[in-house]
Formats: sequence, structure tokens, C-alpha cells
Amino acid sequence: MSLPLWTLRFPQKLAKALAFLRHPLSSRKRKAYRASQIEALELGRYIRTRPQADPVFGMLSLQKKNILHQSTDGGPNPTVRRPSISAIVPNYNHARFLEERVRSILAQKHAVDEVIILDDASTDDSREVIRRISAAAPVPIITAFNETNSRNIFKQWNKGLSLASTDLAWICESDDSCDPNFLDALAPYFDDPSVMVAFGRVEYIDANGAHLDDKNGHMARSNFWREPRIESARAWFNGPFAARNIIANVGGCVFRRQQILPALMDELQSYKICGDWFLYSRLAHGGRIAYEPSARAYFRQHGQNSSVISRKSEAFYDEHLRIARALRRHYGTPEKILELLLQNAWMQCGSHLGRDAARKFAQTDPLRDIMTEKRTVPHIIITMPENADGELMKQISSEAESISSQGGDAAILIYAPVATAIGLRPQIEPHIPIFSREVLQHLGPKTFLQEFGVSSVISLAPRSDAELRDACSKLGLSHFDRPRQDSEKL
Repeated sequence: MSLPLWTLRFPQKLAKALAFLRHPLSSRKRKAYRASQIEALELGRYIRTRPQADPVFGMLSLQKKNILHQSTDGGPNPTVRRPSISAIVPNYNHARFLEERVRSILAQKHAVDEVIILDDASTDDSREVIRRISAAAPVPIITAFNETNSRNIFKQWNKGLSLASTDLAWICESDDSCDPNFLDALAPYFDDPSVMVAFGRVEYIDANGAHLDDKNGHMARSNFWREPRIESARAWFNGPFAARNIIANVGGCVFRRQQILPALMDELQSYKICGDWFLYSRLAHGGRIAYEPSARAYFRQHGQNSSVISRKSEAFYDEHLRIARALRRHYGTPEKILELLLQNAWMQCGSHLGRDAARKFAQTDPLRDIMTEKRTVPHIIITMPENADGELMKQISSEAESISSQGGDAAILIYAPVATAIGLRPQIEPHIPIFSREVLQHLGPKTFLQEFGVSSVISLAPRSDAELRDACSKLGLSHFDRPRQDSEKL
């Protein structure tokens, strides 16, 4: 049986030739270079299809523009406050790395507000190290020790989130490290009330903390990763974040603190290897994801990393197929991008398990089956007038929570300046993105609905919704006028 066409596409052939010319004597370097070139060629096509950058929430760094820190009259915006951050450190038998990990957290220029250290029944002297660290720390340290191993890292992550009390969460694997400016570079992006996740560059260090050469890695090779970017979650998961897990280590990102709902937790625990990739897609909901290249996190390679060992397991490649199906259900990810996901998995399979295993993986031709998946996760926008009172706020929050509890993505569009949207952020559950009128005005109603993959609109601001209602009609989307409810009905 021959291999399917997606294994023989032109970008791969071209990348293979370029890799041979660049590294004729090194098979290892050829493979790395080929992978990076395939991504660069595919991302070039992706970039050309992107809409023009948003002048308020566009490609330039919010730190440089500082727009969100200004009020409508140009003065300081009193509604913007420093976001509080919890560092969650799940640990299992990493006593030798724990002190360095916690030092890298406490050394952050943007200080964390609390550190939560979870020990999953370690058999080394981790708990003694944790107690010593806790006694000397300048910020509150919350500890939680398991008497038996949970056998699932995602249970530990969710436990840490349940103990946190801040705006943002930063899960820091206990054997990794980071640059002191990591949080300072990422935290300002959350001034945008629609940003749900922000991530930086993940670089590699050895067991002793020395930096490893990663010049052939996909982020090092592609110009796409050299500038800050703020894109809709749908754009990311219809582009580079669908081709591969671009946050190679969870410590490389920060996200709005939120609990993982039971149904989602059940699905997450069914993953052994690629669960973090799946979780990122869910944490983003229908909002935005920001990338800042100056934020550096360090992923330690010490021979016992589960991510390294996993590549020698067939489950690693089976879970890539599950991710592809999940992205189809959530974001309707297109075939061309999922082909790249399969190519990346196929090449890794050949590299780690051999040609026979890679051929077997490809001959099942999973793409045809994956493309039968229909989008089942709706993204529903709830519109809100600028002068909404407390009762209407309750109704909007109730609508959004109802959508979220049923597995959908809810977001709020307020017909007000960005400063007002920022002030609204603490009053709305953190997993619900908030868009200001500038986003709608810049993109236009039709492009806004398409860019964020909106399924339908619930109008609680009927006087302002004429253009949005017309755009829904042209795109064949549902638009519902929801009557205002009285407090007794709430």
C-alpha cells in the first residue's frame, strides 16, 4: 500500500532538498532543519492570509505601545491594575532542582503574589527541601502534600488552581527555570481583557542549567517567532498552534486562573502525553492568545523528561490524532494545517520509532477520518451596552456562565471604550473574554465574527447591534434579541 499524498507534499520535498544542501554530513541536523523549513513555508502561507493588525490590540508589544494604560483623555487609566499571579509548582522527586526552580520564581521582576508547591508523594527528600524553602520565602508559600501518588499530572495542576486566589496562574514544572523578566514581559498583555493566554520562547537547558543549542528549532528558524503577536485563539488553532504544540513546556505560559470543569477534566486525564496541548486550546476559549519573544522559559533536559521518553511510545502519535479531532470540533481547523500536524508526527515517528513505524502510521491515512469531525463547540457573543446597570450585569454573567457550563465558549462585547472594558474585567468570570468596541470598529462586524469563529450573537444591547445583526444575516449566523430580565427572574 502506498503512502497518502500528505506525506509527499511539495513543501516537504523542498525542505528535504534544502536540508541536504545545508547539512550533507549530519542526519540529525538535516531532520531538525527540514522540520523547521516545512513550518516556515507553511507559516508563510498562513501569515499572508491574516487580516491587517489591530491598532489597539495588534502585533506590536503592549509594553511598548502602553495604549491600555491611558484613559480616553490621554491620562493614566485608573481602571488598570497590576495583575496578581500565583506560581503553581507541581513536584515529584525533583528535590535536586526545587531550590533553583523556586529561586527563579522569586527572582521575577514582576513579583508573584503566592507560590503553591504540590508534592505528589515523592520518595526523595523533596518535602524537606520544600519546608526549608517555605521558611525563608518572602511571599506566602502554600504547600499541599499527597500521601499517595495521583498518577496524573493534570490532577495536580487543577489542585493548584483550586488553591490559588489570584488573577493569573503560572504552572512551573519543578525541574525547570526561567529568565527574571519572564513575568514582566507577559503580564502586561493581560491588560487586554480578551487575552486569555500569553506565552514566550521555550529554550532548553541541561541538568546543570547550561543552555543547549537549539538553532535548528522551529522558533529559532522561522521569522514568524521574532516579533510579538496577539491573535485570536481561532487564528492560532487554525495555524501554528495546530501544526504542533508551540508551548513545549507549561512553564512557558501564563493564563487567566480558572477551574477545569469536571467534564473537561475527565477528557484531559485520558491523555498521557499531549494533554497540555489539548488544555491550551480549552483555556483560550474564544479569546486571544499573545506571544512575546522576550519572555524566556527554560525547559530542562535531564534524560528523565516524560516529554522526551514519550516520543518512543506509540501513544504519543495516537494522541496527535486525538488532538487533530479535538481541534476540528473546537475551531474547525482546516485540512491544510492538519496535514502539517500529521507530517510533524510522521517525521518524529520515523526518527524515534523507525521507518516501519512511520509507514504504518501514514498508511492508516487518518486525515480522511479526522476531516469528518464537525465543529461542535459553539462560540457565542453576548453584547452589552456601555451603561449597563447591576441587574443587566447579572443577566449577562448568568447567560455567559450557562453557555460555559454546557461546554461552549462565551464572550462579552461591550459597546464602550477599552478603558471601560478593562474596568469590567474583575466583575466577570476570568474564563470569559471581554471585547471593547474598538475591536469591532477596526475589524468590522463581518470580519470580527469570522476572525473569532463566532457561532451566534445574543443581543442585550439592541440599540447598538444593527450592523452586527446585519453581518450575522449575511454570514448565516443566528442573532437573538434577549429581553431584559427582572431581578426576581434571575
